[in-house]
Amino acid sequence: MAESVLSVLLTLNQRLIQAENLQELGFIIANDTWQVIKFRQASVYLASGGGGVKLKAVTGLTPTKEATPFTLWLDRVQKHLMKTSASELAKAFTKADIPADLASGWGEWWPEFAYRIPLKKAKKVVGVVFLVRESRWTESDEQLVNLLAEQWQYCVNALIDRKKPSLISRVSESKPLVWLGIAAIIGCGFIPVRLSAIAEAEIISLNSVVVSAPSAGVIERFYVEPNVPVQQGDALFELDKQDLQNEIEVAKQTIEIAKAELHRAQQQSFNDPQSKAQLASLRGKLREQELNLASLNDLSSRMVARATRDGLFIYSDKNDWLGKPVVTGERVAEVADETALGVALWLPANDAINLAQGADVRIFLQVDPLNPIDAQVTQTSYQVGQSPDGIAAYYLRGELNSEHLPRIGLRGVAKIYGEERSLAFWMFRRPIGGVRQWLGL
Repeated sequence: MAESVLSVLLTLNQRLIQAENLQELGFIIANDTWQVIKFRQASVYLASGGGGVKLKAVTGLTPTKEATPFTLWLDRVQKHLMKTSASELAKAFTKADIPADLASGWGEWWPEFAYRIPLKKAKKVVGVVFLVRESRWTESDEQLVNLLAEQWQYCVNALIDRKKPSLISRVSESKPLVWLGIAAIIGCGFIPVRLSAIAEAEIISLNSVVVSAPSAGVIERFYVEPNVPVQQGDALFELDKQDLQNEIEVAKQTIEIAKAELHRAQQQSFNDPQSKAQLASLRGKLREQELNLASLNDLSSRMVARATRDGLFIYSDKNDWLGKPVVTGERVAEVADETALGVALWLPANDAINLAQGADVRIFLQVDPLNPIDAQVTQTSYQVGQSPDGIAAYYLRGELNSEHLPRIGLRGVAKIYGEERSLAFWMFRRPIGGVRQWLGL
């Protein structure tokens, strides 16, 4: 009989030592210990993450996280016994050892005799085992329980002290397929890819002439509607000449007066030497007024702006300009060559990449995003300016490589391609840049 008990005890001890976690250990204590010492039910409390102990297993019951009347009553008994002076000692007890409000539920959940075994680690209770049965606990039962308690306590402490394996050790113990996957991911980081950036785009003419105000004044009329082809020499718009015409009339009257004065002086010069001396002064005044009139007539002829080349006359809207004062040289419109089209790009300063002359560009117009247009960068700015949308950006220009030319003024977005770099650099370029700016390194 003794050999049979010893064999069962050794088998139980081996199973306790092989437990992988506290949950498994609690299940073995609750369901396999009865082979060594007879009891009706065992309830096992073990250490939880919050620093206390929590019910892990009950004999014959499936572990559950939901509270039941029995577990709620058992938790109250456990908390009460933890507060007593003998809470750290293994000891048998009955319902006489607990308050009346707890003892009232004893008969419903437990038989008459119970045994409490605390499990400690460095004077701290890390587990409690309750054993209950109908017969009284004998001295030999208590010795066997104490022996089992030492085994339980050793296994609990070993599982608590066991450190989780590091990531490197877990990976090193994994299958070769995992290593192969990691190597493949690292290898993909060296795949060469082209850096790219997104920029605003607008179709423009690469061969255009600015039409500016020929003189200071107010725009009176336009002779050509917006976006209409014109030929060299065509009148485009005219400034208000009313004030200038008044000055011309005044200049003509002044010339007539100067001529009359000169003629009178010439008639008097035959008998009056003083009138003869005034002839040179009067001729000078007449010449001055004639030059002034010629200047006003020349300015009057320049009040009409004319096209200096063939092309498309481009401006916003005539109502935006009619009656508006302009100064000499102020830009009003442009005459663009429709056959020499390109693209204007505004690359945001935060997205800038190194671009070489001739960098590839793909343009996606808003009117036709499914048919991109290829282009090449021909000009880049070295200073940041302001885009039409108010964003700090670099201004770039490019030539179109498409046979089907779009209309001037169409807008969209463009993808600009830069130099080749590794895939890892492309993925981590922005995070690294943001971290360096934040750290100031």
